Parts: sequence; C-alpha cells; structure tokens
Amino acid sequence: MDAIYLVTHSYERDGADEIKIIGAYASRRDAQLAVQRKRTFVGFSDHPRGFHIDRLEIGRDQWSEGFVTEPPPRRASTKSLRRANR
Repeated sequence: MDAIYLVTHSYERDGADEIKIIGAYASRRDAQLAVQRKRTFVGFSDHPRGFHIDRLEIGRDQWSEGFVTEPPPRRASTKSLRRANR
C-alpha cells in the first residue's frame, strides 16, 4: 500500500470551520462507500457537500511548509451592539 484515502467532513458554523475525520481507507472506492454510509446521518445530511476525500501518500510529509495561525474572529461586545442598535 503506497497511499491511504482520508475522508473528512467540514462546514462553517458561527464563523468557524467544523471539521470531522470520518476515517482512513485503503482504496478510493472504500472511501466513497464511507461517504455514502454517512451521508444520511444527522448533521452530515445537513451539509451533504461537506465531504472530502484526500489521497495521502504513506511515508511522505503531507505538509512541507510552515504555518500561520489566524486569530478567531472578534465578536462584538454587548456594549457595542447596544450602541449600534440606537
């Protein structure tokens, strides 16, 4: 086996990404079958286009660069919301 197929499900909720790992599979076909099984589950069925299948080569770095951390979105304070509603 030189690769696996990683199935994830993601969508945006309240301005943040929700990501779930469904599983890792030996073939693309097995990954597609997993998506079909989960598509009707509560939560997943609300976001049917949120499934992703990625082929990952075994024994290779999947991320070869550094990273940047983004701060979470700022939420308006109650005080600023009251001012905006005047």
